[in-house]
Amino acid sequence: MSVYVHENHWIFTSQFLIQLHEAIIQKRLTRACIGIEKDSLPFVVAQSIISRYPELELVDATLEISSLRMVKDPDEIELISKAAGLCDIGQEAVLKYAVAGMTELELFTLVRGAIETTAGKRIPMMADLVSGSRTAEGGGNPSDKKIKHGELILSDLTPCLNGYWGDSCNTIIAGEPTKSQKKYF
Repeated sequence: MSVYVHENHWIFTSQFLIQLHEAIIQKRLTRACIGIEKDSLPFVVAQSIISRYPELELVDATLEISSLRMVKDPDEIELISKAAGLCDIGQEAVLKYAVAGMTELELFTLVRGAIETTAGKRIPMMADLVSGSRTAEGGGNPSDKKIKHGELILSDLTPCLNGYWGDSCNTIIAGEPTKSQKKYF
């Protein structure tokens, strides 16, 4: 058994604060009014800014930011479409590769590979990929459970490409559907 020990822990907040302070100084914002999403700004970040720049004012701009997010410009629509296109690639891979006898995790690995090959890079992705009785739970992480002939396979894929998320969900059958499955479909 191999063990991985990491000596220099990466502390995200500290690194973020270093870059944030550099940006504030570089842009000469030490006496500015900056709009924030009050419920999304971590307390430690707000305290660091307020204590270091007492003349800088943080103003809750949550409503304004929310209204800006509601309307997408053509560039954003294109990015969303590309992320949704990765969902199509993933669902096609589920149809192509799903066979009885493989594990959910093996199938997910092939699906993720198809998505990332199309994207041309590693991307963040949340996904549910379960089979059989696990589909009744509404989803879950792929496991080492072997997919059996005639079982349902639920695949809910949400890849993130360049900051925009796609989302699709599908249920297929490993093999031929039964009369009951056809009826409910």
